[in-house]
Amino acid sequence: MAEEPRGDNDWVVIARVVGPRGNRGELQVIPLTGGPARFQEAGEIYLRMSAPGGRSYHRLAVEDAWQRKARVVLKLRGVDSISEAERWRGADVCVPLASRPPLPDGEYYQSDLIGCEVRDRHTGRLLGKVVDWQEFGGPPLVRVEDAEGGELLIPFAGSICTEIDPSRRRITPRALDHAARIGRSVRRIAIKDQRSRWASCAPDGTLAFSWRLVMAPEWVLDYVVAHEVAHLREMNHSARFWALVASLTPHAAAAKSWLARNGVRLLRYG
Repeated sequence: MAEEPRGDNDWVVIARVVGPRGNRGELQVIPLTGGPARFQEAGEIYLRMSAPGGRSYHRLAVEDAWQRKARVVLKLRGVDSISEAERWRGADVCVPLASRPPLPDGEYYQSDLIGCEVRDRHTGRLLGKVVDWQEFGGPPLVRVEDAEGGELLIPFAGSICTEIDPSRRRITPRALDHAARIGRSVRRIAIKDQRSRWASCAPDGTLAFSWRLVMAPEWVLDYVVAHEVAHLREMNHSARFWALVASLTPHAAAAKSWLARNGVRLLRYG
């Protein structure tokens, strides 16, 4: 049954519905904060649907929730078939703003970061403000818009966004910090579902990363970011290139070894 919304600013989006999963009406969702326990503790959630006439909010009880790879599967009371689950494809999973629990250190509600300034930590240069989030099954992408309407997509991962301060409304991406240290600039940061390489650097300054890297340790991701940033100056693997990588991160040798041992396991996801 649809409930009258309290106003869009009174809700927090905690997940997005991908579609049905299983034969009993289970829903597969992309979690935006926490894992299965987040939904079990809530007890009930609201599914928000958008239509030409506006948004509607539907309250449903959570019967069960469990992890499946990078996603969460929900069993909601009253949703008991594939056709019933299909109805909710694309819905936002919301909870009232007043009921949201405090998050552990290092976790943030996406709604709190909308409007945050994104700055280059090295120079302080304003890159734009957070206007939205995008989800493709890997780490969420922060959509940043500058004063001229230009767009920058930045993976929201700890080794890329190194300083996050909602109270000061500021986010600092690590790739931009590394680039500033070597006197280069990043045109765009993108997340892709690539399997042939972990990351790439295009001649125009676009950096692309495999979403599976978010499951690697922070120091491994830091190495991959530093590796691609170094290509902004040296589009090769010369001695000068490796010296540049070493100046950006102390973990190059250990990270390469970790990827050689664990890369196949990461590629099984998705």
